[in-house]
Amino acid sequence: MSRVPLVRPEFGPSLGELIGRRYSLSRRVVAVSAIVALAVLAVVIWVIVDDGRDKLVVHGTPSFNVLYDPGQLHRATPHAGELMRLEGRRGHVSTAVTARHANLPPFKGDVIGGQLPLYTAQYAGRLAQRLPGFEPGDEGKARLNQAPGYQIAYTSGAPGNRSYWREVFVMPAADQPDKTVVLQMRQTFNGRAGRPGRALLKATKKAFRSFRFGTRRPLFG
Repeated sequence: MSRVPLVRPEFGPSLGELIGRRYSLSRRVVAVSAIVALAVLAVVIWVIVDDGRDKLVVHGTPSFNVLYDPGQLHRATPHAGELMRLEGRRGHVSTAVTARHANLPPFKGDVIGGQLPLYTAQYAGRLAQRLPGFEPGDEGKARLNQAPGYQIAYTSGAPGNRSYWREVFVMPAADQPDKTVVLQMRQTFNGRAGRPGRALLKATKKAFRSFRFGTRRPLFG
């Protein structure tokens, strides 16, 4: 019985046939080599996707999820008004990542470019009254894993015990301001960070940036 060609004649020999001819390999050897290569690729993909982080999912309106390193951060009981809380401490460094509903007032027009700059300015004014040593930082439009929003940064505390904050008012889409979530990251220093502290800071920023609406995630992140 004649063999059926791997590809149609007009498309020329297959990659496996070319490799077999070039290196004098049988079809069986080429097939086994291809299977091994695919297995290695699968392992590489698994390592990229599953990098040891846990997934925290919050169900609601809207639902969202974050990835975090359980060796650096742990799930903590959310404070009043919070939807989730991650905390970590290493030496002179403590961090937290939280989320809460923004509960923005009704607004007609461009929420991200019009309402949020005004709203966050008023919000910063309230923070200045509540947080000792408050100093405003940068602000502006932001995009978190394709979700649009507006971010502000500020610091508080006394020298030697300083906290650095970043908050992103993020929504699933520009026309869904009623689903805006405030994602907040705090980093507090009461001394030199050291290597353990720097590892915690890196893990905290990574968790903060992993925020994504919905309960699922794409293959690579």
